[in-house]
Amino acid sequence: MSKVVINECKEYDLSTLMSKINDGIEKLGGWDSFVHPGDKVLLKVNLIGPKPPESAAVTHCEFVRGMIRILKSQGCEVWIGLKPIRQVFIQGL
Repeated sequence: MSKVVINECKEYDLSTLMSKINDGIEKLGGWDSFVHPGDKVLLKVNLIGPKPPESAAVTHCEFVRGMIRILKSQGCEVWIGLKPIRQVFIQGL
């Protein structure tokens, strides 16, 4: 059975986001259940057009920043995918 964690987050403050993300991952077994030092991790974000982060039509930039910082602290190499899977454009960070 798949597990889902939903944490309410009323603001896009980076430290709050990172805390909420880490809390959710802990409820699923911790980061070691998903990634290990040296792993390459692709974050596929939604960037459908020139929309502001508050529109909820794109992945909020502070959420992406928080994920990158957390994954790098886990020793991962982080990549961002920007286009549909058939036309994936990947930029290493």
